[in-house]
Order: sequence, then C-alpha cells, then structure tokens
Amino acid sequence: MAGGIADAVIVHSGLTKDVLADTIARIREGERAAGRPEGSAEVWAFAKCNISDKRDEAINEIKMAWRLPGITPSGSRWRARTCLRSVRSRLWRSKANMYHTSEHKQLGETRNAALSDELGLTDFLADRFAVAGTPDECLEKVRTIQDAGVDNLLILAISTDSDSIIRRIGQEVISRL
Repeated sequence: MAGGIADAVIVHSGLTKDVLADTIARIREGERAAGRPEGSAEVWAFAKCNISDKRDEAINEIKMAWRLPGITPSGSRWRARTCLRSVRSRLWRSKANMYHTSEHKQLGETRNAALSDELGLTDFLADRFAVAGTPDECLEKVRTIQDAGVDNLLILAISTDSDSIIRRIGQEVISRL
C-alpha cells in the first residue's frame, strides 16, 4: 500500500540484504499496482546504531533496545519465517523470560539487555536491526543497506554519549562512502 500512495516509506523490517530486497520489492509492487513510476516512493530505513572500537561493546550498549515481543516475519522467505517463529516461541516459553516494556531503550543492566543473550539472539538481532560494531563493520553494513536500494538511513544513536556516536559515524563511516 505504501508504494501506491506514499512519497516516502520508513521501513523497520530488517537491514539484511534479503529482508531489504523483499521489503523494497513490495514497495515497488505497490507503485506498479497504483500506476506510479518505480521509485516514486523513497525508501528510508531505520536502524539502531552504535560504534565502538570493539563490536561487542557497541552491541552490548544497544541490546536493551530490541523490541523482542514485536518481532514478526517479513516477506515470504521460509527460512526467515521459521527462524522468527522459533524466536517468538523461545520468548514466550517462560514468564521469567518476559520482555519488560517499561525498560525498553533504558540504558544499563536491565532485564531486557540480558534477555537477548539468554535466548541466543543477540547476534541475529544486531545483524537484522542495527548498524553496530567497529567503524569498518558499520561501513560494511551501511554499504549493504545502500546497495539494497535504500535512499536514506535514519539512525537512532543509543548510548550514554550519543553525540560521540553521531560524530564517529559521520567521520569514520559516512565520510568513507
């Protein structure tokens, strides 16, 4: 629908090559169905972002922001659907593992920050929803997003020092594109 009516679409279905390809294909399909020229709707992707000299440090600071109960499959890829069904079943298996919405995006050692590690989902979620890691890793991820056909990338700098993240992303990633 967005491709048929919007000037721009902000997507947050995932930042992997396959997910972005499927998402953008659906937007373009909506454009065609509405008789609009391809590319009528700009595609904006949304990413949680952190940059550090060590990948684990960057990811550890943002993992409390995964919205675990809201994870849903995107597209028609069987493997993605199966993986996400498994994720959701692990989330709801035990009340002790419940995600606390009151702690969403709360910095520090929260229940939510520990949950993705306990469920073995941290790397999966970082790859799917974030631009996080070393400057070289962030650059590679931004290039993947750009190559998929995304027009603009919106980043949410999650940190005790978000100004530093924005500065580093500009100096160490964007300047190298």
